[in-house]
Amino acid sequence: VLKHDSTLPFGWFTPPEQRYCFLQGEEWRFVTRGPLQYVFHRAILFLYAHCQIITANMYLTTQIQSAGLKPVAEASIWANMDYATYLPTSERSIDLVIVLRKGYIKRLDLYMQLIAAAKMSMGLTCAVITPEENIAKNVSDLVDICLLQPSREEMKALYQRSKVFVLLSEREGFG
Repeated sequence: VLKHDSTLPFGWFTPPEQRYCFLQGEEWRFVTRGPLQYVFHRAILFLYAHCQIITANMYLTTQIQSAGLKPVAEASIWANMDYATYLPTSERSIDLVIVLRKGYIKRLDLYMQLIAAAKMSMGLTCAVITPEENIAKNVSDLVDICLLQPSREEMKALYQRSKVFVLLSEREGFG
């Protein structure tokens, strides 16, 4: 099984009927527009044509279908249904919840701008969830709540009390 950030050519060592590619984004868009993006686009679609494609959401399914390929399944990457087991409360004291992660395409720079604008300009109550200790250290003084590697129950409780959830990502089909 190849995941979205794997190098597709390694899959040639697996028979095509056993070669599954899980798509979470449009990989060819990691290169800016121009001839190189076109080459990557064509090469990646060629490789996908020799895989069993599983997409992460309806948007990617549509994109792959418009390229003439047919995914075998769609496997949602959103939170498990048990996050919906709590009924929302009318007390939503947190205005904004943000998930902060490393990586260029995760756009930490935009998150920091968003936090600054939300706190300074708008006076919103902000919470951050992150798996990264250094990110938690950098933002803990800027936000009202900072959860470092929270448990599932802690995340459920935070989401239940929140009005808006933000998950940014540059050039991915989710976020």
